Formats: sequence, structure tokens, C-alpha cells
Amino acid sequence: MASLTKKRDSLLCELSNIEKQISMHSSGIVENHDKVRNVCMTKLGVSLEDLMLKSNKRQFVYSRFIIWYICSKYYGYTSTLLGYMYGKNHATVLNGVKKISGWVELNQYPACVISEIKRELNLD
Repeated sequence: MASLTKKRDSLLCELSNIEKQISMHSSGIVENHDKVRNVCMTKLGVSLEDLMLKSNKRQFVYSRFIIWYICSKYYGYTSTLLGYMYGKNHATVLNGVKKISGWVELNQYPACVISEIKRELNLD
């Protein structure tokens, strides 16, 4: 009986994930994210595979952070949604957004890159 309950819970969880994906596609969330991601990949010289890796290489991590920062600040994405899209915990996303926000306020390196990305996305 316990194994049937676990199986049912697993299937319900999977169904919920599928419903989220359908909802994201129908509401335009995915298109906005893809646009931001593609511009960032070009500007930062990373590939989609690099972004989705579970790697802690600085270039890949900072690239994800910049994407998350733009998506959350200018498109209103939640940390939970971004974490779901990248297979990360929402706290990881919050940490990345906070780190980039601090650099932007201090006008350090990512600030100029973010300005270029915002200009290309017509967010200025």
C-alpha cells in the first residue's frame, strides 16, 4: 500500500511539473526568458549547455546570475520559477540576483555588460 501511495505522489508531482511547463509556454514566460538568455549567451560567450551544467565555473555561474537578475528585475520572474527552469534552488537564484545587484550598484564589471544587454533588449 505504501508503494502505491509513493507512486501516486510521484505521478501527481510529475503532472504538476507538466502543467507548469504548459502554463509557462502559454503565458509568454518562456519566450521572454529565451530572448534574454539568447542575448546574454551571445554577449557573454557561453552556450546553452554551459548554462545548464551543474558546473561552478565562474563564467557559467556569473552568466546565470546575470540572466536571473534581468529576468527578475525587468520581467518579474520569481526565484522559484527561475530555479525551476535551471534546476536550481530558489535560494541559489536569490543569492545570484543579490550578488549582481550589489555589483550594479557599485558600477563594477557586470554593470556595463548588463547595460549592453538591456539596450539590446530595449529595456532602457
